[in-house]
Amino acid sequence: MIKIEIPGYKIINAKLLVLDYNGTMAIDGLVMKDVPELLVKLSEHLKAHVLLTADTFGTVQKELKELPITIKILEPAKQDKQKLNYVKNLG
Repeated sequence: MIKIEIPGYKIINAKLLVLDYNGTMAIDGLVMKDVPELLVKLSEHLKAHVLLTADTFGTVQKELKELPITIKILEPAKQDKQKLNYVKNLG
């Protein structure tokens, strides 16, 4: 768990990390340089890492194969709703 204190708001005790792929941790389907190391460090404190992507470039499985992360490939249509449903189902 990671404790995140937001001054003047509240404290968040994070157990899960949900990330988008392209534009967040990858550019044109390729993982940015420091992302793998950071994900490994985060995995020491968070129970699960869940990655949401349409895998537009078909690279996500190869790029992240060595990392402690769960990959969820979305259908092309209505990705916003698919992401919302996935996060809701995580609890």
